Amino acid sequence: MRSIYAVWTPLCAVALALYSQSLFIPDVAPGWLEIWLFCSTFFVYQFTHRSRLLRWTAWGMGMFSGICFLFLPKEVQLFTPLPALVWVGYFWSLRGHPVAKPFLVAGVWLLVTHFMVLSWPMAVQSWPVAVARFGLIFALALGYDLLDRLYDQRLDTATLALVLGGRNIFLVSALALGIAALALLAGYRWHFFSGTQLCLQLIPLLGAMVLIYRIRHWEIHSESAILWTKMVLDGMMLLQYVLYLF
Repeated sequence: MRSIYAVWTPLCAVALALYSQSLFIPDVAPGWLEIWLFCSTFFVYQFTHRSRLLRWTAWGMGMFSGICFLFLPKEVQLFTPLPALVWVGYFWSLRGHPVAKPFLVAGVWLLVTHFMVLSWPMAVQSWPVAVARFGLIFALALGYDLLDRLYDQRLDTATLALVLGGRNIFLVSALALGIAALALLAGYRWHFFSGTQLCLQLIPLLGAMVLIYRIRHWEIHSESAILWTKMVLDGMMLLQYVLYLF
């Protein structure tokens, strides 16, 4: 189960990257950039895992991502230190601030799946998609915090879920998803989506809202159940890309 989850998160990152590129290149196909993104994401999430197999696989992925880096466009190579510095900054100075985590998670994912895979003019032009993505991932990060709240309590780790409580976390998530929905509506107005695509793009947002609403009532102790639920949450990102193709 843990191995499936370890692969699932990088796949979702690649799906979001392809989604952003598809806005301008309808027949985009995976290349070195997507391979680098998959390997890098796997490494970042698993390189300290307690499972020796996953840990060593992550380090192997990390080394292979270094090879892929050599084949990336120059502008992407110059951009790559930025998300890494943001993530390191979180662990070194902001980890004790509950508000920081969801903003940084959403910010880093937005950087690597949108701004790094598009030229700067394209990334700015498609701002409705960027705002919607930030809102969705921000809400998913809060869902993760709800799922991990019993674990975080044992470690005395401050998270927004523990500070605000389940009901308020749901309200904040609903606000973020509402902003994402308005951004998608703007994307329709700016002709990034057809009317059908807009309706389909709202489905993952609604799915995320329903999931977070349900999670706030659950106290899940089984690791496998938590991982399955996280995969369903992450699946909202993959679902966005799949539905966009329609």
